[in-house]
Amino acid sequence: MAIYFRSARMIATLLLLFGCFFVHALGQGALGCKKTLKLGVGEPWPPFVFGGPNNFSGIDIDITRLVFSKLNYCLEFIKLPSSARGLQELKKGEIDFLNAASFNEDRATIGLYSIPYRSEAMRIFYHVKNKQKFRQQTLYDLLHQDFIGVVNLGAYYGPEFEAIVAENTFSKQITSVPSVEQRMKMLEQHHVDFVIEDIIPGRYYIQQKQKFNIEMLPIVVHDNPIYFLFSRKTISQEQVNQLNQVIMQSQADIDAVVDNYIF
Repeated sequence: MAIYFRSARMIATLLLLFGCFFVHALGQGALGCKKTLKLGVGEPWPPFVFGGPNNFSGIDIDITRLVFSKLNYCLEFIKLPSSARGLQELKKGEIDFLNAASFNEDRATIGLYSIPYRSEAMRIFYHVKNKQKFRQQTLYDLLHQDFIGVVNLGAYYGPEFEAIVAENTFSKQITSVPSVEQRMKMLEQHHVDFVIEDIIPGRYYIQQKQKFNIEMLPIVVHDNPIYFLFSRKTISQEQVNQLNQVIMQSQADIDAVVDNYIF
């Protein structure tokens, strides 16, 4: 009976110690976060964004985790249907920030930009069956030939593109689709004549899907830096300044993340 009592007491002690350790570990995790920020994430955009709400990865996701972990900030991922919806939620303060944001004056009125953390290069992708039609063409020339193009919903393609699309005669020739896979499939199936896409996800799609019937024009649509964009309703300029310091100090690590995916 005494042996049984000692064994029961030992088990109870071990359970108590385990419980304390578990609570302590949880507490440490919670205390380790200076703040939890809500990041709005749109449709998958390989290799910049893969996965779903509980298992996001990719260049932009990994860079974001890298930078914000150095500030002891935790992240809550908020799945959004498009980049355009992300800007709406940012303006209302429903999310704290977006990554992979390009700069324009309208967005600067609703959010605070960080310094750039990477760059992007927008180019035109077309089907090889139309190769002769796409020789030495500008974006303006393509639309003058009644070609139909598809772009990323909510993305920014530079002042020339904005000016062209603002013309009523051209506005109906550009359609917006949130997924790079959808955009490329529309091109393969000849529903559109061209796709405007960042070089990295465009070439990544071609290589991963072995779609060598898609080629890229060397003509520059728009090259621009990429930023984090914060809600003015939830984030202060001081917090953005702290992040900027981390970005500057982490550039070699950020470059290594990009290289890991594309080389």
